Amino acid sequence: MATSQSASRGQIWLIDAMVSGAMIAMIVFMMLGTSDKMTQNYRNANSEISFSNALLAASDSLVLTPGSPANWESTTIDGTGLSSFGLASSSNVISPAKAAAMQSLNATNYSTIKAALGLGAVNVSIEISNLSDSTTLYSFGVAPPGTARSAVFERVALLNNSAVLVKVTAG
Repeated sequence: MATSQSASRGQIWLIDAMVSGAMIAMIVFMMLGTSDKMTQNYRNANSEISFSNALLAASDSLVLTPGSPANWESTTIDGTGLSSFGLASSSNVISPAKAAAMQSLNATNYSTIKAALGLGAVNVSIEISNLSDSTTLYSFGVAPPGTARSAVFERVALLNNSAVLVKVTAG
């Protein structure tokens, strides 16, 4: 009897091998599925961060720079002449001439202006309103549909020595 016990200790039964192989395969597939899900979550988060950074850069450009060329409001805008878009006569001071020109260019140069803001692939809406009573003074663009991913940046600036809110919506 002693010899038969020692002979059976080293044997692997076929069912044991199949169960352990199935368990290892299941663990590997779960790890791959988790990795794919984490990669997709990372891509989504990275896309959202890139979108927010582009919108922040656009709002900075609007209220901090005059654009390039700096006198764009007095020239003819075409597809190649405007390399950046800004409304400021100085930092955080909106030029009334630039704001009026922006509003008048809405029908003819919407795509050129949103491309110069770095937001060419999305709908862009810019609204300049009085800070004290929320009266809209100037508006531009197309608001993103309610079903689209959108973000809003609001900046406070001066226009004719009055505080205004510059609201940029993109999506």
